[in-house]
Amino acid sequence: MEFEEIYNRIKKTFISVKNDDFTQHADNEIDLDIQSLDSIQFVQLIIAIESEFQIQIPDEYLLQSGYDSLENMADIIITLEGGQ
Repeated sequence: MEFEEIYNRIKKTFISVKNDDFTQHADNEIDLDIQSLDSIQFVQLIIAIESEFQIQIPDEYLLQSGYDSLENMADIIITLEGGQ
């Protein structure tokens, strides 16, 4: 799967978890909002990403600091999909 496709699917998933309309916002504004997630929202995002990509994210990838941007999230998905 291409980086851009993964990136866009993560963005769509994040928007649905946040239940907000970010269509008028730049990606860096979404990145700032990702960084402000509380622990419950973070878990909801991880579950939604696992569902969207039909993957299981191992515990070692569950540090919130690794999910501080859409780009970092896409990189994690690429890494995990490469290992499956």
